[in-house]
Amino acid sequence: MSPNIKALVGRELTDGKVSRRYYSEDFIAELKSRADIVSLISEYVRLRRTGKNYVGLCPFHQEKTPSFSVDPDKQLFYCFGCGQGGNIFTFLMKIENLTFQDAVEELARRTGLPLPKAALDPEAARRSARAAGIRKALEFARDRYREMLYSAHGAKALKYLQGRGLSREIIDLFQLGYAPAGWDFVTQGALKAGIDIRYLELSGLSVRSRRGTYYDRFRNRIMFPIWDTRGELIGFAGRALGDETPKYLNSPDTPVFHKSRELYALHLAKPSIRSKGRVCVMEGYMDVISMFQNGIDYVVAGMGTAFSVEQARALLLLSDDVVLAYDQDEAGKKAVRRCIDVFREAGGRSRVVTFEGAKDPDEFVQRYGGDKFEELIENASPDIRFIFEEAARSTDISTVEGKLQVKDIMIPVLAALDSEFEISVYTTELSRKLDVRKESLERDVELYRRRARAGTRGYKNPKNSNTTGYDN
Repeated sequence: MSPNIKALVGRELTDGKVSRRYYSEDFIAELKSRADIVSLISEYVRLRRTGKNYVGLCPFHQEKTPSFSVDPDKQLFYCFGCGQGGNIFTFLMKIENLTFQDAVEELARRTGLPLPKAALDPEAARRSARAAGIRKALEFARDRYREMLYSAHGAKALKYLQGRGLSREIIDLFQLGYAPAGWDFVTQGALKAGIDIRYLELSGLSVRSRRGTYYDRFRNRIMFPIWDTRGELIGFAGRALGDETPKYLNSPDTPVFHKSRELYALHLAKPSIRSKGRVCVMEGYMDVISMFQNGIDYVVAGMGTAFSVEQARALLLLSDDVVLAYDQDEAGKKAVRRCIDVFREAGGRSRVVTFEGAKDPDEFVQRYGGDKFEELIENASPDIRFIFEEAARSTDISTVEGKLQVKDIMIPVLAALDSEFEISVYTTELSRKLDVRKESLERDVELYRRRARAGTRGYKNPKNSNTTGYDN
């Protein structure tokens, strides 16, 4: 292929469709020549020189002995432990969860090489223009919301945020704002600024009424901008100041915002997640902001919906030490159980923070400070142990009935584990806590697995057989 012919270099998923963007092979070659793979990877991995190559701990799997190698001459990396390898674009795609096209553009930004205008197929060009229009509308709204927060109209909202212990610096870092109570503050302002109503509607900022008129989705709410992993504004969440319901209102899914993919404040937390080797997942936006206010800056939150495997995998790419710190009510504990399952499905493990004296992390850190919460994070329980402790707390394990109840909760959990070593560790611990024989628990785990493979629903002990294992 001639070097002047446009080459397909990336794909992106928009509205469930694949878009193609093209840059010249000359541009790709120049970009690769300007970039240094050792410098780039050193931002994520501590490398040391060994001969002509560099080695370090692989960022894509857990290991104690370095098997990750970088060749500066060939500008390639390879892990002898997990088999991941490739060039500088491949590394950026994997470590940042980017498309190839996004990796090209991110590398150009880092090297300072101006991007030529990408050639798009007609459908992709249309979607790209639409995304640009949506982002323009979102940025206009964000700027107006921020102005309103510091105006007389936003006095109540600002007082609320300051009452939650937030400094001006943190308020500005998270670009918090205020949507006034009027019906068309953003809609009319954006139209006057020349923003097409189509983009206001597509962005979720404006809602079309049955009469064909438009009104603001967010009214009398403290506004939380939502960004993607690169820091691009993609949506909002609004917290009601009055009695409006729901308490929190998110932007709907749009061509640029997908709730099941995004994580609140990930773009701000990534540097600390990498440097500390840990990520803490929380339930609410205010939990995250309060942690930043108190010096804990490796925290993120979901989008108010069920945590997805896609979100879990994005975090596991950054760290394999995932800590869950949710509200301490029953709803929060159920959400933690779901998150545990999701991270296991994504191929990782998690630990769980529990505490007393506060209903959520925000309230805890305001009462006791960031250092105390850091202690909770350090001592968080492994996921399986948390499930057992919660099960044991709900009953009296000194009784036969209590032991059976806990066992019926734990056997499916243990049977779902992939690691036989983990099963052995936790059956040993469970047998000691319940005062039952470990062998009986192991038999029940295997029986549950056989029945699951056979498609038998539920778990029941076979009649006339001693599988409980209680010592007399």
